[in-house]
Amino acid sequence: MACTDSDSGGIDSGLLCPYPFGKSASLRYANYTVTVYEARTAAMVGKAHIEARDTCPLTAAVYGPQPVVYAVPSAQQYRDALGSFVNRR
Repeated sequence: MACTDSDSGGIDSGLLCPYPFGKSASLRYANYTVTVYEARTAAMVGKAHIEARDTCPLTAAVYGPQPVVYAVPSAQQYRDALGSFVNRR
């Protein structure tokens, strides 16, 4: 089992994430820690770090004059981060 926590973020990427109804939001970089646990015992197995840079969230509440969203890890980033934990003995 794995849990993802946001470490930090905030630097503007210079990119915009488009959302329905003509809305968009400024994309900011974000860093994440993925903590892996053994499902049977809940013992922590290890941690991995992901730097999300250019993946817009699929959905977001886009309100206000200058909305902001934070980059999310891509599926490939999760595969790369969790790969070393798969089939470990």
